[in-house]
Amino acid sequence: MVTQKRSVWIVLLGLVALLIYGNCYQIKLPEPKNIKLPDATMKGRNTFGCMVNGENFKNKNHWQVILVILTKIKGLSSSYYNTSYDNFLAPYDFQMNAEMTYIGTQKSLNFYLSEAEPFITGRTYKITGERNSATFYDDEGFMYYTAEENYPLEVIFTRFDTTANIASGTFKGTLINTDQTVGTTVELTDGRFDVKFNHN
Repeated sequence: MVTQKRSVWIVLLGLVALLIYGNCYQIKLPEPKNIKLPDATMKGRNTFGCMVNGENFKNKNHWQVILVILTKIKGLSSSYYNTSYDNFLAPYDFQMNAEMTYIGTQKSLNFYLSEAEPFITGRTYKITGERNSATFYDDEGFMYYTAEENYPLEVIFTRFDTTANIASGTFKGTLINTDQTVGTTVELTDGRFDVKFNHN
């Protein structure tokens, strides 16, 4: 009987410790020795990858404790909005966010496109921080890098299918930090994505 009570207390204390830890920290997986970029596909496989200053960056799901429940957090999300019926100046919007979380590091890339006409495959869309935006975050030093006129992020859609809700394409660019360490940059190359987006 005493042993059972002791076991119950151990379990309860473990749950409390897990709750406290989970509210403060994300449960992160060990970083693999070799991260391979996904193939550049056009089938809505929900893949994303690029090179960041020569190092591979790939979206990755991670786990987080929320109210004692171990919850899987998606490392990739995307959405498309068509509000042309409201006569907005730029009614066609596409947004994507990719996140990579490992022990000791978290990196994320978010870009947003807003256009007056439907998105066309093969066209280069330049994100310059005016109507459109792009941000790369690196928690080592809490650094934010953004797209600007002289530091654009270029996105090319290889497929944009509003029937199948699939967006695929490539991207590259050099983003700049204007807050913590003014003038430092981050170079994004060999970017590719193939996502199944939410259509609103």
